Amino acid sequence: MEKLRREDIKHNLAVIKINRSYKEGMSSLELYDVTRGCWKRRLESVKAAEYVLAVVFGVVKEVYEVYRWVSAEELNRETIPFDAEKEKGRIGFIGEVADNTVREIYFGKSVADFYMQGEAGTVKVILAKEKILYCRVGWMNAYRGSATEKPQGGGKYNIDNIGHEVYNYLGYNSRYYGFVEPGLYNGQTKNIDVDKLGGDKQSKSAENVLVVWLATKPGQGQYIVGWYEDATVYHGLRKVPEDAMSLRELKDHDCYNIYSELAFLVDPDQRTFRVEGMGHSGVWYGNPDVNTKVIDYIKNYSNDYEERIEAVDKNLDSIVGVERDAIVKIRVNQDKFRDGLLKKYHSKCCLCGVDDNSLLVASHIKPWAKSDEHEKLDPANGLLLCPNHDKLFDGGYITFAEDGRIIISERLSSNSRIFMNVRTEMEIEVDEENSEYIKYHRNKIFQ
Repeated sequence: MEKLRREDIKHNLAVIKINRSYKEGMSSLELYDVTRGCWKRRLESVKAAEYVLAVVFGVVKEVYEVYRWVSAEELNRETIPFDAEKEKGRIGFIGEVADNTVREIYFGKSVADFYMQGEAGTVKVILAKEKILYCRVGWMNAYRGSATEKPQGGGKYNIDNIGHEVYNYLGYNSRYYGFVEPGLYNGQTKNIDVDKLGGDKQSKSAENVLVVWLATKPGQGQYIVGWYEDATVYHGLRKVPEDAMSLRELKDHDCYNIYSELAFLVDPDQRTFRVEGMGHSGVWYGNPDVNTKVIDYIKNYSNDYEERIEAVDKNLDSIVGVERDAIVKIRVNQDKFRDGLLKKYHSKCCLCGVDDNSLLVASHIKPWAKSDEHEKLDPANGLLLCPNHDKLFDGGYITFAEDGRIIISERLSSNSRIFMNVRTEMEIEVDEENSEYIKYHRNKIFQ
């Protein structure tokens, strides 16, 4: 099947996955209605999208021109009754099937190359021209607080103080409030020029920005330490919400100027991509040559990293030096993660009770590729499952409600439910420690 490439994108797009709702033989009106709503996104985050791609398991089934994005209450879908409670706060679009000159560019093609391994969001905005902001911060391992480390470098402020970037990867409910110091003028933080990012002058913000975090490795050059996808960049500083502040021990670190729900942090040992040409400012808007290389790096990072880990059992003896040390470290950490789950669940599948250790899988609730350094090792981000239930959970065929009751996807047939031992009365224990991870899986992975 032909894949869409970055150079094929001629319009600002919203890619919408309709795996759960799509049925073979459905009418064009039914397809239109299941595609156009209702989605849990901020209206501002999708307004740039001129066209929508209706995607089923990675393949474009239809292309729609968007007349306008609206709240769920304004959709008036003909084939789907309005549910005020379920659709509160959600959005959708009003439009029609795109003109053939546009439709033929995208219809029937795969969008697989635009998703990182483990990425499972329902709505993804892809812009014809990528908006990138490079942000220089101090060097840290985790960016989750100052209890064990403080930023190194990143400007004069960090010499005697703890920079606000210390919390850039301390997410609350998968919401990340990032901070960059664009520069100082008379002791005050300068503003970010959102106009250069196609920003909205009224809201003083820019949506759908790829924010690349850079830091100087002690004694070496400037490297990518992580990135935010689909971020909102603000002209000036804003106050971190109270719920997110509850996690921060430094209560005066209460400002942010970048927000995202898709945050990626590179493990310190794997920070090998060097970026030059930024100058002395805290922020930089890039250039075409650097941007192309950075986008390629980000696109390939997750898949390449996973492949190296999976290949360890076969050829660890052939890997030497720094890379071997890094992979061994990952293996050790994975073993610790598994040991923690075996202890927590008394060496039994938490769903069906299978008790053969050789069969049990330490499954991440929030996917490994989506997790930061802390989340990858957090036992609360894991379930101990038998192979069948691990495969179903990982693929989004099952998830769990707040009280632990199983939720089964419509994609799983009656026969498959029988052979895979999936029953509606099944449940797991959901506690305060893993409830947010379960909520993430329910909202982002389950289909």
